[in-house]
Parts: sequence; C-alpha cells; structure tokens
Amino acid sequence: MSGKHTILSLFERSWGEVDWILPVLFELKKLKPDWQLIIIFSEEWRRYNPIQPGRTSYAEINDVADNIVWYEKSGTSIPGVNAQEQVKIILKDSGADVPFKHAIQNAFPFAKIVAHPHGTADVISQRYNHPRNFNEWEKTDNKHDLYLIERQTKATHLYRLRTNAKFGVVGFPCYDRWWIEKLMRSQELSNSAEANMAASHQRVFLFNSKGISRATPEVVYDYINQSVASSILNNNRNCLLIKPHPRENISLLKSYFKRFDSQRWMISNLHVIQLASLADFVISVSSSVTNDILSVRKPVVEFARFIQPYSGHEVDPEGRFTSVSRLQGLVVPADTREELVAHIDHYFNTNSDVGIWDRQRKAFSNICPPLDNASNRAARLILSLVEQDFVRDDLPFIQSAGTPITGEKQIFLEKKETGQSILNLQLKRIQACGMPISSILLKELAQIFKRDIFVMTGTFNEHLTSEAAKIFREVHSAELASDLYQASAMKEISSFSNIRIYHSANFLKEIVRNLEGGVLFWLSTHESAFITTKSRTNISVIEELRTIGESHLKDAVILINNIRYFQPIAVQEHEAQKNRKYPSIQEALNVIQTINPAYQFIVLGDIAIAYLPEYPVIVSPAVQACTFSRLFDNTMLHINNEVVESEKLIAYGLSVSEKKVIQTLHKDFFSYEEPRIGGYYRFWNGLTFFGENRYDEAKNEFFEACKLGCNHWRVLWMLALSANTAGDHLLAKESLQVILKMAPAFEPAQKLLKQINANNVEL
Repeated sequence: MSGKHTILSLFERSWGEVDWILPVLFELKKLKPDWQLIIIFSEEWRRYNPIQPGRTSYAEINDVADNIVWYEKSGTSIPGVNAQEQVKIILKDSGADVPFKHAIQNAFPFAKIVAHPHGTADVISQRYNHPRNFNEWEKTDNKHDLYLIERQTKATHLYRLRTNAKFGVVGFPCYDRWWIEKLMRSQELSNSAEANMAASHQRVFLFNSKGISRATPEVVYDYINQSVASSILNNNRNCLLIKPHPRENISLLKSYFKRFDSQRWMISNLHVIQLASLADFVISVSSSVTNDILSVRKPVVEFARFIQPYSGHEVDPEGRFTSVSRLQGLVVPADTREELVAHIDHYFNTNSDVGIWDRQRKAFSNICPPLDNASNRAARLILSLVEQDFVRDDLPFIQSAGTPITGEKQIFLEKKETGQSILNLQLKRIQACGMPISSILLKELAQIFKRDIFVMTGTFNEHLTSEAAKIFREVHSAELASDLYQASAMKEISSFSNIRIYHSANFLKEIVRNLEGGVLFWLSTHESAFITTKSRTNISVIEELRTIGESHLKDAVILINNIRYFQPIAVQEHEAQKNRKYPSIQEALNVIQTINPAYQFIVLGDIAIAYLPEYPVIVSPAVQACTFSRLFDNTMLHINNEVVESEKLIAYGLSVSEKKVIQTLHKDFFSYEEPRIGGYYRFWNGLTFFGENRYDEAKNEFFEACKLGCNHWRVLWMLALSANTAGDHLLAKESLQVILKMAPAFEPAQKLLKQINANNVEL
C-alpha cells in the first residue's frame, strides 16, 4: 500500500465522533476504492473505549479501514505512509485539539484538514453562561480547510471563527437510511444476547445512562438510577437494556440494578440505534443520542433534573434551566419518578401514534429529513478539496464573508444581448441563519448600483469588513462591544487602508454628512443581543433609517438584515432580549419612503433591499409575491387583492426551483433561540404543499406558522382547509371557531363549520 493516496481519520476520546463520520468513511471508500483509509486513535480513546467484540462501531471500523493505528507519543510514524505528500486528507473530530492531533497535522503539511462535529446536538446561542470567545477552536489549531456541519443553525456560531475555511452543510450522515439499515441488519445485533433478551420479554425498555458530572451531580445520578430501576424492573413483564456513557463508572452503575433478576437487565455495548430498534420505550438522560433513538421512531422520555447551573444547560421561556432537546420538542420531559411512570403508562395505555409521541417524531423530522444521503454529500465535499471532479451538489457550501470571491461566479448578475448588465432578482437560496451577506452579492450590488462606499452597522464580523474592502473604495463599520472592537480582534483587517472601524453608537450620525459617492448601507444593529453589545435603543433600525433620511443621501441603496425578526412581537425569553420589540416590515418601509418616495422595496429571503427605479433591476413574480405577503399588516381584518394573488402564486404558480427555495427557507432561517419568529417561512412552505395536494404536510406547516406568531385568520383558514381535507376534522373545527371570533362575517368559514358539525365534511 505504500505510495497510495491516503486519508487519515483521527479520534480523540468518545464513540460519538466515530458514529458521526463512520458512514462518510464508507462513502469515501466507495468513491475512492484505490485510496487507503487509516484510522488513528489516541491513547486516551482506548482508556474510555475498551475494545470489546460486540461493539458494533469498532466492527464497522474494521470493515472500512485499511489500517488502525494507536497513536504513540514517541513519534508520528504511520505504517503504510512513507512520504508527506501521500496524505491528502486528515479528518478530525471537534473535541479539543490535543497534542496527538497537532503532531499528525504538522507531520503532513500538504494535507487538507476537515473537522467534523461530536454528536448531533444543535448549538443554541442563548446558552446559559455560553463563552463569548467563538475562536478558541481556531486559536488552538488554526489550519482548517473545511468544517462539516449538519444544519445551518450551527453556522450561526461557526461562521464567527476567524478562518477562511469553508462550511459544508451536509445533514446527518449517521441517519442515512442505508446506514441505519446496515446497523439493524448486522450479525452483531441479530446474534446478540440483547436481541435474545428483548425477544423473551413483553416490554423492552432502553435506558441511556450518563455518569456523574457537573451536569449530573451525584444526588441526581442516584435519584435517576434508583427511579429507573424500580419503575421498570418491579414489573416481571419488563426487561431493561442499559447503554452507559463511555466514561461512566460501570461498577457503580451495576450497583443500582444488581438486586433484580439478572435475566431482565443488561448493560450493553451495542450501538444506541441498534438498542433502540429492540426497545419499545426509551428513557434518556440529557444527551444528543436522543436523535439516534428518534431516527428509528421510538418514544423518548428525557429523565433529568436541572438543580445547578452548568454551561451545557439552556434557559426556557420561564427562566428555568433545561436542555436543548426539550427546547426543540425532541423529548417528553420527566423531572420526577412519578412523571416518568405516568409517561410510561400513557404510552402503553393510549394510542401511541398520536399526541406527544407523534409531535416528537415530527420535531425530529424537521431537524433531520428522512432518506437524506448526507454521507455521500459529505464525502464529495471532502474530495472536492483535492480533486475538481467532485463538485458541489444541491446543498452547496454556504459562503461566509471570509470566503473570497473566485472566478466569474454570479448570483443575480446577468448580461443582455446588448451587453448591458442587469440584476435579475429571483428566489434563490443565498443565505442561511446567522450568516452575513455573501461578498459575491455585495460585488454585484456595487456594480449594478454604482456604489463605492459601504457602511455597515452593528457587525462584529471582520471578514465581512475585509471582503467589502476589496469591493468598495471606502468601508465604514461600527462595533460597540469592547472586546470585539479591540485591535487584536481586528488584526486581520489592519492591512486595509480603506477601512475605518468606529466604537460609537452615534457613528452613523457622525459620518453620513461627510460621505461623498454612491453609498450602500448594511443595517444590522437590530439584533442587539447575545455576543454583541446593545446600545440605548435595542432595536435601532428605525433610528438608523431616520438618520439616513436626515442626511443628503436620498439615493443610497439600503439593505436590512434579519428580516425574519420584523414582526410585532416582543420576545422576552432571555435577559439579553428583554424589551426587544421589532417594527413590522411595513413600518420600516414607511420610514424608507420618507427618505425618497420613489424607493423600490423587495424582500429577498432574509434581507430587504431598497433602491431607486432607474437602475437595471428585474424582480421575479415570486420575489414580488413574497414581498407583498410579508408587507401585509397582520392586524388588518380585510386582505387586499395583492396579498391574495401573491399567496395564490406561492401555492400554485412557482417553478420547481423556486418552490424548492420556499421549502428550504424555514430550515435555513429557523432559530431555536427565537421560538416565535420565522412563521412566514412555515406559512409559505405550507402553501406550496397545499398547491401539491399534500394536505397533511400543509396542515403541519400552517400549525407551526401559527405557533411562531404568523396566526392571522387567513393562515388559520388554510390550516382549517388542509386539516379538513386531511381528515383531521377536530383541528379544522377548532381553527374555524378561532377564525369566526376574529372575522365573524367570513362566510366560507361559517359554511365549512356547519358541514363539519353535520358530519358532512366534503368541501
């Protein structure tokens, strides 16, 4: 094998890192069967993961790896690797960059470095005591070429890294259907003692345990284990499979169950997905393996007690500590033994496919769409770093502001036969949750609108500043947070002479009077919370627009970021967000039109753009429809014709590509730290499903839209229609009753309600 192209996959500590990337390794071998794949484990990994024959992850690694190496401190010699340039790719888990990773990475300087996550839990930005410094990963080991992440919501955090690495949003390789089937059909499972035990008992329970830690102190650990043991094993019909945490004290864990018949409980080393496939019901301590269990559609109760602050905890709307899984609706919570027993009784004594159990499955489906071929997508992205043949597919890299413009790639820029350049604004997937505006789009806007000055408010992202400096003659940016303003934080942009950074809440008033040229404004201070510092006015976009209006700049191009927040709802769930009351989009437009009544205004994904009509811009009907829909004031009883026709177009008149964008918006911009925003994206998604006669899916989307604050009676009407057609007459009736309280004279609702009450449910 010497001389072969080589991929190294490094693992530091726990099984979670292996489980996430292992399907990708199989896909890499399929795509490159002549390359050798070498797995390298740290010494610490062996301590936490004693190799046992029944451990499926290790069995699968043996199937795919050409060699397995245990790292030794004495050197970095790897059997089968004779030259530095032989190693093309190094994959590493996202745990701390311990010395063995540094040593191997430094030994092969020509390799491309790919980081992949530990576990599958989402990051939520309002985490209790979450560290402000998002660059620690890059500080400890600053050579990365690609970050693989599951969802765009994680990019909210990772894009803040001072890095030029790409972000590959690939989905969940460990939940690819082929991979789950591979695990469930394995001989290790079918021939296992666990499978025999499950087959011989009436009810099979799985307990996903977790050792004593700061998050689970000894008193909590003791209460949880005693409660699980007595609740399950006091009933002779039940058996209990126990999946311990890799670092758990197994002897201590056994002590809680040893008084019960050993034929009815077992501590297992099988994969969580395999154990869940055997189980009827799962009890989990707070952990990302909840997603593993839901991938095989099993009911999950999270049995946990949050009695002390911990950096891994979240905060619920009432200010109590909780978990990510609870905030996402992925688990049914239980804090006491009595609640646990009640949930078990409820599941086995009612229709288990409805209610809370059905909702947690749907919550998982929102996070992880079924039949997602994420492992192949990840493998192709990895190989694209070293070979041009492996190009991006339907889920491309999301361009961060740190990604340089390359070649002639364009987003909206087109050329007519006459040679004139135009901006053809269409529905495209151009931005994701938390990401700054693409520098490619900035370049196109500067060209079409003849802009040479860029002014951005409230941004801490120096990459955006440096990319703008390559496009515009002048760049002005403000940052109020002292630690982000410090020169050390702005080191990367110090070489640009055309950049000026301000540390003042009044900087816009200070500079607009002196700007001479074509100005493009990027207004972003209105998300004043979390890592940035808020000024006197928490939501300052209206102030900023008025400041522009008071200046001589009547022809500026104005971009407003984070349009998903612009709805009249005060979000008060976290300290940093108290008193945040966003204006409606119509309120922002009213101020813009006082600057210059000729302004054209469109909503493009999560960005609003205002510009004067003399420029060569074409706006597609789909973009216009979304704009009219968003401009509607939800407090109004009567819907104008523009809104009606726009939402009909979204339901019935979109092209396949435009419909795909609409059906992706709610995933791109859904933000768990803001549970009452983004309802319009769900509403539009529901309209597309309704237009395709997918009424059950449409019903679910309209229901989610209402929960997210998009609950005008016209949304409820669509909910009622789709629910009734899907056979959910109770939900349809409840929706119609609410509609008639809001709009008593709405005759179609009166008529449908009478039909349902008379058991004549056909429309």
